[in-house]
Amino acid sequence: MFLRLTSLPPPRSWRHLVPNLMTCLALAAGMTAMRLALLGDWRESISFIVAAAGLDALDGPAARLLRVDSRFGAQLDSLSDLVCFGIAPACLAWRWALTDSGIWGWACALIFGVAAALRLARFNSAGERNAASTKTRDFVGVPTPAGAGLAMMPLFASFGLGIATAGQSVAIGIWLIVVALLMVSRLRTVSLAGAARRYGAMSWLVLAALAIGGFIAPWSVLFTLGCFYMLTLAVRPAP
Repeated sequence: MFLRLTSLPPPRSWRHLVPNLMTCLALAAGMTAMRLALLGDWRESISFIVAAAGLDALDGPAARLLRVDSRFGAQLDSLSDLVCFGIAPACLAWRWALTDSGIWGWACALIFGVAAALRLARFNSAGERNAASTKTRDFVGVPTPAGAGLAMMPLFASFGLGIATAGQSVAIGIWLIVVALLMVSRLRTVSLAGAARRYGAMSWLVLAALAIGGFIAPWSVLFTLGCFYMLTLAVRPAP
């Protein structure tokens, strides 16, 4: 009995740990972003949300590469997404620009967080996760990682372009509500993973250029990406 309890698990079980560990690291990054936001460390908070997005983009492909896709991993990923791209950006936006707006500012943050939860619930129940990870190239509504990026665009504009947006509480609150509505809308939006598979080597060149630009002017690059993504919302993806 002792030998059976202390024996190492089969290699396949160890493979299961890899994508789930990446998801847990993303979750930890999202929680750390919330802590930094409450402390007023805006740039560091954004950096951890971006790191969570990177890990979120890798855990799914890692699971498929290792052939360890599971419902447990999918549910864990959704819970992590809610924290990293729903609660953390709402906390950041509220702490950065909406704390002096009373119930209005807090309501805007709540609307964004609840919309992220609704988006993820619909995403899972409708089976969009499996469809988007295989052949389709579009989503229904703005995905939560993209929604988080859009919600942080006022901060990107402030840090990258020098635009004083911190005092524009009404405008930022309205922007959060707009992004929340986009997440729960029926609007068909482009899947970046599907687009990358479609364009192949060109997508890797674009990714390399963005990585280089990110080191030189990260906030300007993030703001530009947000603007570009907003433009894609006007283009109906091909079925």
